[in-house]
Amino acid sequence: MFTLLDRSIRSHKHDSNATMSLYRFGGYLMTKPRTRTKLRCGTNSVKHFQSAKRQEYLASQTGQYNLTFLFVVNEIQFVNGHTSCADYWHNLTPPVTAVNYASEIKGIVFRFHNGTVFPATEYTWERPSQGKPGYIGFRQSIHAPFKQCPHYKTASVFDCGPLLPCIFNWADITVSDLQDNPHPNQRLWALNFKHTADGISEVSRVGKSYVAGKDSSWVGSLVPSSYENHQYFAPPSTGLRGDLGVILGLMALTEPPGCADDAFRYHWNNYTWIRQKQGRPALQSRHYRGVTVHIALEPGQGPGRTADDIAAFEQNGIAVFG
Repeated sequence: MFTLLDRSIRSHKHDSNATMSLYRFGGYLMTKPRTRTKLRCGTNSVKHFQSAKRQEYLASQTGQYNLTFLFVVNEIQFVNGHTSCADYWHNLTPPVTAVNYASEIKGIVFRFHNGTVFPATEYTWERPSQGKPGYIGFRQSIHAPFKQCPHYKTASVFDCGPLLPCIFNWADITVSDLQDNPHPNQRLWALNFKHTADGISEVSRVGKSYVAGKDSSWVGSLVPSSYENHQYFAPPSTGLRGDLGVILGLMALTEPPGCADDAFRYHWNNYTWIRQKQGRPALQSRHYRGVTVHIALEPGQGPGRTADDIAAFEQNGIAVFG
């Protein structure tokens, strides 16, 4: 016959969630830490475990958003003999006047739907003439008028080489001079990140010049290794969020000139950046290259199609895991 104390001990021993185990010492009931299964000491084992836990967390966070939008990325071309500018440290930067920009290399329109990215063949990008605003839209037939989709956001994003790998603003730099734009688009901003306590990096024009967490899966390919977080006590990186215009521009600039669309065909899907850490393509003869990103709302009924939905995802969702 078991005593009440025996039942307590046996019950506690079979509790898989208990952190302490019981044992008898003389006439007293004592406790000691329960032995836990440990990870193997190999670095790969630990990293695999950490990565799996991060992916589980991120999936639960991003899965709460139902979101659909359209976007296009156009590669910027420059007028022959155009005038470059320079920053305070004499790094060459793009022109600040629209007359220095030539016609663009037009991209195809993509649809983002709950993490899946694929061409939206029923839509196209049209600009009436060089130097005029353009729009994502569609025609119901060959001779039908062009119907514009509601515009959400525009960004101009540039790679100016290893010492200035990303500058941007939220305007179409090929349409109007920088000084004619409303604040804060009267200048180009360097890429910075706001940090969250759980290791999420938020794209920003103000903040820190390195990402929030360490061991990020997208530093070294999506952004250069110079943005790596080397702080010993930094949390593991859990993802990238923030302005989608800038993030899409960064993705496009990982491709060689003329191939910007390949970033969305092959390398970004299910909130994951799928690419080896190989750095950005060389700038060759130019000191910089750039893209304009245009995001639009897709017409129609259904959840996740409004400007508020996109803004909520930018503020609280995660565009890239890891």
